[in-house]
Parts: sequence; structure tokens; C-alpha cells
Amino acid sequence: IIPLVASNPQQGADFTPIHPHSYCPSVPIPDPNITLPPSPAGRTSSTLINSWLDRNRNWAAQQDPETLIDLAAGQDPQSFFITCADSRVSPELYLDLPQGELFMVRNVANLAHPNDNALMSALEYAVGTLLVKHIVVTGHYECGGIKAVLDDGEPLGGALDGWLYQIEGVKRANEKVLKDLPDDVKWDRLAELSTLNSAAIIADMKPVQAAWREGRQLTIHAMVFDIRNGLSIDLGYQQPEILPDKSSTGK
Repeated sequence: IIPLVASNPQQGADFTPIHPHSYCPSVPIPDPNITLPPSPAGRTSSTLINSWLDRNRNWAAQQDPETLIDLAAGQDPQSFFITCADSRVSPELYLDLPQGELFMVRNVANLAHPNDNALMSALEYAVGTLLVKHIVVTGHYECGGIKAVLDDGEPLGGALDGWLYQIEGVKRANEKVLKDLPDDVKWDRLAELSTLNSAAIIADMKPVQAAWREGRQLTIHAMVFDIRNGLSIDLGYQQPEILPDKSSTGK
């Protein structure tokens, strides 16, 4: 990681960027001789960023300086949240929690893919370094990822089709539960089932199993947030048994 040290906060930072091609050869290298003209969208973006910075200054002026100093000294969250990237879903807001309470990772439809390096890195850090006591997978109603699977429409294309395939598997496995439900209820129910499935996958992951074998206090929860009324619901996820340590048995 190359730190970006600002030489002048008002004029950006001096740094040497690493092009994705250096670690991902499949990414084409852009022609350095091409100069793109400034666009209206770019100017609009600058206006937006400036408005955010104004709001940030107002927010910072209202904070307790001692609290900010404490936060800067380090984090000690008790909970690791795996939640959706949906812009309407902000657990710190709807659970009314202060800054620093939640360590969090987001992705589309709050899925637990073992090959998701972002999730796995966050999970390993949360369990192994921060020593969190709770892991919470939280889904939400009105989820676009869930709706895309229920609609059985044309493929979305790109990475999304492969990403959402896990939800398709949950739908097929629970077809008897879902088939006679009205569409709106089916949407809600599949969101719940997918969240419970993600919690079960997290429970099988090595960092969690290792913590349990060490006798650590670590509880997994599954919750769903109802955007329509602002309430969060505990789905009552049941803790699984600790799996045998295959690395020690050689099996």
C-alpha cells in the first residue's frame, strides 16, 4: 500500500499511482497520450464534493473533541456487521449507535462468498485482531439483489450474475416454502432466508471455527431491516456445532 501524503490539502496529494495492470494483467493499459476534456459531470461532481465538505465541517464542529481523540487512539468494536451496499441501509443510523461501535463490510445483498477477499479479510481481522464478540449478517426488505433473482428475467451481465447465484440456490432449496406466497411476501421471505444462509456460511468459515475451538465468546446473528417502517428484526439464527479441525486430523 502506498500512503497518499498530501503536500497541500487544498491542492490534492503528490503520489505515484499503481495502475491495476501491475497486479491484474487482464486490465488494459490506457493510452497515456489521450487527454480527455473536462465534462459537465465533472464540474457537477466538484460542486457536490464541496457541499459534502461544508456539511463535514459543520458536523466536525459539533463533535466532542475528547471523543474524537479517543476514536483516533484506536478502535474496539464488539460487533462485526456484514450488510448490504444499498444506500438506504445504514446500521449505525437505524440502530442509533455511536461512531466506532461497528466494524463493517458491505456487498450487494449481504452475501457470504468464501472467495470474496474483501469479506474474508474483514472477517479475519474482526475475529483475529479486533476480537469481536458478535458477527451480525443483516439483510433488508426491498432488496434489489433479491428482487433480481425472483424476477427470473434476463441475465444482468457482468459480475452480478455470478454474485447473485447464491441467492438462486437459496430460492431453489426453499421452493416449497416460497411457491404459494404472494409476490411481496415472497420477496421479504427470500431476503430472510438468504440472510440466514449467509449466517450459516459465516459459521463454517475457518476464523469463526478456530475462535470457537479456542473457547472464545463469539455469537453469530441474522437480522433484517425493514426500510418501510425503520425497524430491525432478529431472525433467530441458531448457532451450529463446532466442526472438527480438518487441518489437525489431516482429513
